[in-house]
Amino acid sequence: MKTNLSVILMAGLFFFALNSTANNITIDPNNEPIYAIKLGNDVAKIWVRSTGCTQQQHFDLVISDQSNHFSMLLTRNQKDHCRRKPKMIALIFNIDQPNNNVSSASLLYLQNPLRQWSM
Repeated sequence: MKTNLSVILMAGLFFFALNSTANNITIDPNNEPIYAIKLGNDVAKIWVRSTGCTQQQHFDLVISDQSNHFSMLLTRNQKDHCRRKPKMIALIFNIDQPNNNVSSASLLYLQNPLRQWSM
């Protein structure tokens, strides 16, 4: 009986924690979906969807200091109007920008949604 009660209590605690965490996360549906990301020393390599005309200059990477962590947001400034078969392309951004103090030990939160590539 003790085992069943402890399992029920642990499950309840898990769902309570999951619910409280989910309520604190807000994702803007207009943010550019990201399919993969790789962080290097001073760069972020980010994979996005392209239908043929997407270029590096169509995007801005904004890194903002949130006191206890950094927040990173990739925004698309120009739509890809080409109609080729969609593919992933890699964009490389410098994350060592003059207006921030991002280091390899910094907490970095991604505001964009991560998506699984499916074709």
